[in-house]
Amino acid sequence: METIETYIENLDEYSKMLLRLREEKSSLKIKNDSLDHAKILVTNLFAHAKNEILIYTSSLCSLFYLSEELKASYEEIKNKDISIKILIQYKFTKEEDKKIGQHASKEKMEELFGDKIEIKFLEDTSDKNKITYNFENDLIVINNFTVVDGISFRYERQETEKGFCGQSIEQKFTKAFGCMKDEQTAKLLREVFYENFENHHLFTDS
Repeated sequence: METIETYIENLDEYSKMLLRLREEKSSLKIKNDSLDHAKILVTNLFAHAKNEILIYTSSLCSLFYLSEELKASYEEIKNKDISIKILIQYKFTKEEDKKIGQHASKEKMEELFGDKIEIKFLEDTSDKNKITYNFENDLIVINNFTVVDGISFRYERQETEKGFCGQSIEQKFTKAFGCMKDEQTAKLLREVFYENFENHHLFTDS
C-alpha cells in the first residue's frame, strides 16, 4: 500500500486532503503524527461512521478524547445507530493520574456517547499489558488504533509512553498513519480488537 510520506503541516490543507481521499475511496496511507492532525483524522472517521467504532487506547487520554473537536463529533454519533466499543490498555489509579495527566472516566465517556458505548480494560495498571499479534511468524506489539466500519482506521506505528498524555505539551507527536479504505488492514485490527475485547473486564472507575 502506498504511503503519503510528505507531511502536510497546514491543518486546513490536511483536512482538505482527507476529504479528497475519502471521496476517491483511496487506499493511500496518510501520515498522522501530531495531536492536532490526529484530531482531524479521527473526527473525519467518526463523522462518516455508519455501523461500528472500535478504539484501542493505552490510556483514554483526556487531552485527545475530551478535546472540543472530538466532543463535537460525539454529538453526531449519538444521533446514529452505531456500536461503540473501547478497550483500554492501562487502568490508572488517581495517584498516577496526577503524575501523567487526566484520563477520561467511564462516566464522562458514557455521558458523551450515551448508553451505546461499552468500555473494557486489559488489566489493572501494568506496563506489561500489551496486545500482541502473530503476523507471518513474527510476534508484534499492537499499539493504539481506531477502526471504523471495518474499512477505515488510524494506527500508531510506534509506541509512545502512555500515548499523547505521557508527553510534555511540546512533544505531542507519535508515529501514526491513517487510511480511508483498506479493508484488509482494518479487518486484521478488528479481529485483534475483538479477540481481546471479548476476554477482558468491564471498565469500572476506582
